[in-house]
Amino acid sequence: QYLSHSEHDGNYVVSGTNYTIEGDLDEWQVSLIVAYQYIQALPYAGIKFSDWDTDWAIWQTDVPATRSSGQDEAEDNFGVIVGCDFYFERDWKLNLEGRFCDETAFSASLGYTF
Repeated sequence: QYLSHSEHDGNYVVSGTNYTIEGDLDEWQVSLIVAYQYIQALPYAGIKFSDWDTDWAIWQTDVPATRSSGQDEAEDNFGVIVGCDFYFERDWKLNLEGRFCDETAFSASLGYTF
């Protein structure tokens, strides 16, 4: 999965002062997952490698000498994924997933197949 945001340029007013902001963000993830169907559940686990970096700049619009800029990047790149799909009724599925180490995240979704 690859995600890129760019051209986040804009002019903003904060407490009566005009600022100009520029920013770019790049992120990508690669994962390897194993799963096993058990009755109406499909548990899975895996590992992933992810990375992101960002470039940014901000300055007072009328005073270019106030320009401040920087870069940032991911501190941890390797992570663990664990989750399970639960199939119930005829066409419904509940998914629960956690991601750890390089990020701490939890997601849930409910799906209907038609």
